[in-house]
Amino acid sequence: MIKIGLVDFYIDEWHANNFAKRYRELADEVGVECEIAGVFALTDSPAEGSLGTAAWCESHGFKHLDKIEALAAESDAFIIFAPDDPERHPELARLVLPFGKPTFIDKTFALTVADAKYMLDLAKACGARMYTTSSLRYADEVRAARGASTVSLYGNYVHLKDYLVHTAEMVITVLGVGVSSVCCDTDGEKYTFTVEYADQRRATVEMTPVYGFKVNGKEVESDIFGGQIKDMLRFFVGGESPVSTEEILDVARLVEGGMLAANASGRRVNLSSLG
Repeated sequence: MIKIGLVDFYIDEWHANNFAKRYRELADEVGVECEIAGVFALTDSPAEGSLGTAAWCESHGFKHLDKIEALAAESDAFIIFAPDDPERHPELARLVLPFGKPTFIDKTFALTVADAKYMLDLAKACGARMYTTSSLRYADEVRAARGASTVSLYGNYVHLKDYLVHTAEMVITVLGVGVSSVCCDTDGEKYTFTVEYADQRRATVEMTPVYGFKVNGKEVESDIFGGQIKDMLRFFVGGESPVSTEEILDVARLVEGGMLAANASGRRVNLSSLG
């Protein structure tokens, strides 16, 4: 039986809610016995009508623990959510990783390469197995395109900084590591990114507020979250990380470089300069 501690900036958000609904069913599918040890959050959701941490825990039948040490004492592994507050991830990592337990950190892992390296180095120093990924890695449509030298992608956004990671993850999953540059043409609410590699691999990524994700024109319709949660559970019971350090860092380079390019339309960002 693996006991999972849930950690968040505020817990009443879509990713934590989706995990709470689905983890038991998906654990059964992969043959992992697990339960939620408890929940720790730094604050309550600011959204009107959202539940505070204690009320959210009561609604799901989970234990609310207001000290991270208390949660660690009852947990074998951790999930750090805060999907819309990536700037909080280093702070939450500093609370969690010193306990040396397997940890998944949700998207967006880091807004900068420096923050990504900091958390990876911290995990290594603490002896904590850790990884991160966007759920779009698990789209069947993305995996079917692996090994190509070029790809055309589409993704939506609400706030670009929170959604750019999804298309970045798609690029790295399809084309692999080694990204060298990114530029962006901006037209109102439409961002068109061109991602280039030194060996001529190339991705074109269009992002608008219109909902959906596409790979070479094909809509992503597969169960992306199911695959993500299954891999997470396998990792917690000793499985290998499904994402390499090199992939994690290249996704971070695309997120940081993509935001720099989006804020200066037409500028080409050399990703190696970011670390």
